Amino acid sequence: MVLSINVGLNKWIGQKIKTISKFVKILLQELNIIKLPFPTLAYNSMELFKGIGYIIEYSLAQEDSYSGKKHFLTLRLMKIIIERLLILYLVLNTVSALSVNHFYTVGSKLYDPCAVEFNMRGVNYAPYNWGYAQNELLLNEIAQTGANTVRMSWYANNPDTQTHSVYTAAKLAAALDACTVEGMLPIIELHDQTCQNNPQALISLADFYLQSDVKNVLMARQDRLIINIANESLFVLWADNQTSAQNTFKSTYNTIIAKLRNAGYTCPLLIDAPDCGTNSDVLAAVGQEIINADGQHNVIFSIHTYWYSFANNNPATMVQKLQVVVNSGIPFVLGEVADQQDDAQPCQYTLPYEQLLIGCQSLGINWLAWSWCNDVCPNRQMTSTGRFNNLTSYGSDLTNNSIYGIKAKAIKSPYLSTNTCNSAALIPSLSAGSNFEVRILKGNNGWRIISSHSSPLQIQLYNMLGQLLDCRMLQPAESQLILQPTGKGVYLFKITDNDHRFEIIKQNTL
Repeated sequence: MVLSINVGLNKWIGQKIKTISKFVKILLQELNIIKLPFPTLAYNSMELFKGIGYIIEYSLAQEDSYSGKKHFLTLRLMKIIIERLLILYLVLNTVSALSVNHFYTVGSKLYDPCAVEFNMRGVNYAPYNWGYAQNELLLNEIAQTGANTVRMSWYANNPDTQTHSVYTAAKLAAALDACTVEGMLPIIELHDQTCQNNPQALISLADFYLQSDVKNVLMARQDRLIINIANESLFVLWADNQTSAQNTFKSTYNTIIAKLRNAGYTCPLLIDAPDCGTNSDVLAAVGQEIINADGQHNVIFSIHTYWYSFANNNPATMVQKLQVVVNSGIPFVLGEVADQQDDAQPCQYTLPYEQLLIGCQSLGINWLAWSWCNDVCPNRQMTSTGRFNNLTSYGSDLTNNSIYGIKAKAIKSPYLSTNTCNSAALIPSLSAGSNFEVRILKGNNGWRIISSHSSPLQIQLYNMLGQLLDCRMLQPAESQLILQPTGKGVYLFKITDNDHRFEIIKQNTL
């Protein structure tokens, strides 16, 4: 915050009180109108409160040099009121807080059911070798790369008679479970309308998710699932009338999303870019409109970077294209990143994927590699046999590269392993410039808090009436801090760093 020395402190404080009032108004609108679920609320409110906190803390720091105590009393009171507002709202929304049981988005970020940010790093894989191997599931091999996500190709309608006994609900359940047992998040995608431009056929294809046997499988697992509605469907850039085609792309997916939400799906829905997945410009233009039309506001977008033409195969142009999508604020992933692109024949063009992934790392963009094995382009396979010990040079680089490699950058969600938010919950810092972890481990009679922060942390424990039960300082030299509330119930942790900047509020159950 830059202040002019010529501005009187009294006038400045008055201006900041007005600013705080505006913040409070925005806060009340957020809490009472948007009706966000608990983890979303906690994150957004903390981001909002940080700005308020900086204003208040700066003002309070001037107390010794300013004789007008009235303003400071007002600021202290407002700070207390703001904190109590958050506690009260969390109390009133305890029931809905405990009912968040799926991955969800906040702004451009994806979170697991425990409100832990989740950054996708993984691979694409076709279970059962595209239907030609009745029992081939190589998820245990993929897990050895360290991947936290697997996008799996599937068919609603059998592409030929050889696959008729493979694409069943039972086989789908087995593939999804084989993925999550390895701690990896599965994304199911339908390949039937790949590179097709038939909106009505796409809407009809989505009925696959409404079939009773399929729906039973997916509903039972939607706490650990992303549904990629269809692979690379619809045209915009390649259409005769691009404006009309873009509106059709938007309205078609709005129709499908409404259909799936009405059927009870709450998990994230993933939408591929048009023009065989390549047209990132359309997602930047209409992505937020699609999100706004979704009652769950839980949509992610996917770009397939076969950009020999779309970005002139130029790494700088590719990064510029991605920056446009980042600036739009929508959540997205590079759903297919590859080293080769097909055209008239497989492997026709070589793509500069290394420079692209370096750019992704600097922009914080998630990605999934195409593909694990059994591809029409052998040079595009991460492994020659489907086994981890037979990685190709391409697969080895994607796995082991120190800058962007899966092993170095993929972090798995603890929820996928424990199916609970009460054990070893990882809380990422939300303050700018911070880089540390706080772990809350539940024991029989309380919690053990472990921190890797280099400065003291204040740990406050509240009950659901908003009453402060305990307040301790966790010093850097200490390895842990034990908090033991009386009685079972739902409690809130407020963790603050040494500069009194809000870090996070975390709900735990004892």
